[in-house]
Amino acid sequence: MIVRLRHAGNSRASTLVTRWRRAMLTVAGAAGLLLVATATAQQTKDGDDAPGQKFKDWTLRCEDFKRSDGEAFKQCHIFQDWKHKDKKLRILHVAVAYPPNSPERAVAVLTMPLGIFLPAGVKIKVDEGELRSLVVERCEPVGCKAGFPVTPDQLLEFKKGLKAFVTFHDMRRKPVTVPVSLRGFTKALAALK
Repeated sequence: MIVRLRHAGNSRASTLVTRWRRAMLTVAGAAGLLLVATATAQQTKDGDDAPGQKFKDWTLRCEDFKRSDGEAFKQCHIFQDWKHKDKKLRILHVAVAYPPNSPERAVAVLTMPLGIFLPAGVKIKVDEGELRSLVVERCEPVGCKAGFPVTPDQLLEFKKGLKAFVTFHDMRRKPVTVPVSLRGFTKALAALK
């Protein structure tokens, strides 16, 4: 939505418009810093804020939950985080789990920062394989999420591959590609089951 104000000699309105423009430029600049190219991203390493069992570049974490009927259950997932190397802000979180309602079929959820260009969606491919398009389903305070059920063929691709490439677009509609290491994925997935 674009709001145009005519100040018609009203210096207070002119000052408010100028402050609003400066604020919007500051927000756009901060978001742009978040979504810099992959050269400025780094993978979260041991000792960062990712407790859990390590499998090379993947981490296994389990958490306790309660169902609505009060019954307790444990949900485990494997994940990898990519953060801005200077700001330590998350650029991408990739998680894979077997949900309780479908324990035989893995699902993957990608979480990107708020402020990405949503209509472009998300693309993922393993090594030089097929480029798959994903829809960004929702944005929450922790980021914008795109999830998909992982087929047996895709699991095999992840197990055999070296890197998955996740591409989304920043608020300026420029692509941001994050290379996700698949080192340790096979062992982490086996421990997940």
